[in-house]
Amino acid sequence: MPVIEIRGNSKEIFNNKDLYIVDFYASWCNPCKILLPTIEEVGRKENITIYKCNIDDNTELTKNFHIMSVPTLVFVKDGKELKRLSGVHSKDDILTEYYSLRDSEL
Repeated sequence: MPVIEIRGNSKEIFNNKDLYIVDFYASWCNPCKILLPTIEEVGRKENITIYKCNIDDNTELTKNFHIMSVPTLVFVKDGKELKRLSGVHSKDDILTEYYSLRDSEL
């Protein structure tokens, strides 16, 4: 699944009923740039839906999720936050959290 860029305070992500990840980032953030290849790999190889949200372009959505630092990964299902990870994390860390949340919902 490709990574989907959120544009213009889009609320489309709340229509997604599956478990997905929202990557809050900023273009000026070096840790965000470090995390980017990992996020793209997780989305592509694991077929996980990932939305990218630039905090400077999507201030309303950033406020709604109470984002205080970037990068922050928010795990969401049915429009509700289940968990978040702040900072740079490995692919294994991200997948462990994702599959743990997914399996607990089954």
